[in-house]
Amino acid sequence: TKRWFNLWLPWLVGLLFWGWASYVHGSLFYAEPSSWVMTAYLSSVILKLMISSEMAYRLSDDRRSGALELLFATSITTSEMIQGHRQALHGKYRGPIILVSLLNAGFGLLLMLWDGFDTKTTCMVLAHLLLLWLDLRALFWFGLWRSLKSPSGNHANRTITFFALTLPWIVYVGMTLFSFQIFSVLFFGNRPTLGLEPGTIILATWFLIQCPWAIGLAILGRREITSHFRVLATSTSAQHQSLPVSISHQGVPDSPTT
Repeated sequence: TKRWFNLWLPWLVGLLFWGWASYVHGSLFYAEPSSWVMTAYLSSVILKLMISSEMAYRLSDDRRSGALELLFATSITTSEMIQGHRQALHGKYRGPIILVSLLNAGFGLLLMLWDGFDTKTTCMVLAHLLLLWLDLRALFWFGLWRSLKSPSGNHANRTITFFALTLPWIVYVGMTLFSFQIFSVLFFGNRPTLGLEPGTIILATWFLIQCPWAIGLAILGRREITSHFRVLATSTSAQHQSLPVSISHQGVPDSPTT
């Protein structure tokens, strides 16, 4: 019961907020497209953060305790172990993933109906849905690799969150705020003549940065975890256990007379 409550707590809080805001502000809130966009976006971010944290500790604790090394003493293969982690993650987060996907699709459909199926809005909704699934795939593979390679679960969590969720937005904001403006001033005199509206260019930039980034992280994580799973699982724990011993002897004289 506690596990179920912790898993669904963010969505229960969101539901209560929607009920309160709709009661207080009425149609000014629940009929406002910006409320739909923010709800869909924040629900995706919360889900990604939850899965990022889950993946950070999935292998880290077992590796440090030596449990992974014992598993490889059996007949289990790397692919079977990865498949087991995938099934466990899917079993735990199946409900939230379906809920967030439906929220994004539902609010996206409302937004498209609101704008009369405007091309830019439709592309934005479809791109957001595609990016949600690409990010979930990237979080699994990249998160599994960093969980195995990082010295601790906390370190893995910070690494996964930064590289998978934060850094692409930093690149995107930097490009939209600086690169595009400089490009416009130098070549178009502050008035781009590419035949596209600035909003369309910004949307395309967001999509062309985020999606390849997620695909690249997934490919990198999958390659590393499938190629070096056994090596990292059987060697890293021993190295970390022997590290404090080697440090404690640094600078200690061999003889009390020296």
